[in-house]
Amino acid sequence: MVTLAGVAKAFQNRPVLGGVNVTIDRGERVAVIGPNGVGKSTLLKIIVGALAPDAGSLKLGYEVHLGYFAQDHHELLKGEGSAYDWLQAGNAAEDIGTVRGALGRVLFSGDDALKRLRALSGGESARLLLAALMLRKDNLLVLDEPTNHLDMEGREALMKALRTYPGTLIFVSHDRHFVSEVATRILSLAPGSVEDFVGRYDDYLREQGADWLDAATAKAARAQGNDNGSRSGPSPSALAFVDRKERRREEARLRKAVERLEARVGKLERALAETDRRCADPDYFQGTPWPEVQEQQRARKEQETELRAAIAEWESTAKALESLQQAS
Repeated sequence: MVTLAGVAKAFQNRPVLGGVNVTIDRGERVAVIGPNGVGKSTLLKIIVGALAPDAGSLKLGYEVHLGYFAQDHHELLKGEGSAYDWLQAGNAAEDIGTVRGALGRVLFSGDDALKRLRALSGGESARLLLAALMLRKDNLLVLDEPTNHLDMEGREALMKALRTYPGTLIFVSHDRHFVSEVATRILSLAPGSVEDFVGRYDDYLREQGADWLDAATAKAARAQGNDNGSRSGPSPSALAFVDRKERRREEARLRKAVERLEARVGKLERALAETDRRCADPDYFQGTPWPEVQEQQRARKEQETELRAAIAEWESTAKALESLQQAS
């Protein structure tokens, strides 16, 4: 999908990338990690064509269709319409159910889909742009810090979507849990070098050592007495402490999500039952104008689609919660 040969880049005579040689194959999910200022975003911009390398070459594979999520994305959402209107306008060939389904996968369910663009938070804007990328059906996604503005629930929804994404993924993230759950290959950038590891992030940590992706891990390490000047990374006890805290937070989040989805399913089931009750009235069709009947039937189909999506999400979330509780 992507071949980088000897790619180098400098800014104001300061080298940022030097001699990057990487080939990324179809279906891989590649996390680009490393300290700030080492050139992670620069590498992504070179891949998408936003920057030209000073040396070396970039080659994209045959029939590669690329979608890019930049860190600075707020200017892309303009207008007075709703989130649904914006997404539908950019995907006119898709039916209502497909657009609604994409919105539901990034947590714009029910009336949330009708929220005005100007009222969207940073996290909601990010989720809407990610939904647009999903609908484009690009076979290569390049994402620069996609979780920056997302809350726990938003990150979980994005992880779920990317794990089932059939294309190739290249992304930068400082979120340890996100990288652990999504990546199948690690590119670790350091000044003057690139470490290429094929495998999941946990495997990378076992072979390569310290985990400094998550600031909470480093903080826990310092709290555990790692203040003697050593820079070898967090201790095993510090990592275990952070893992326990993460599991407790994740369990609380999943429990809340299950409750929210149960309420959503109940609300949709009651709405459908009320619609069916009205339609069962012998005088309904005689006393209701045909355009209104058509509109109500269209609304009912939307409710059915939302109900199926909510039930599927509830089942997967409840299963995740059960698995986490069994593992604890």
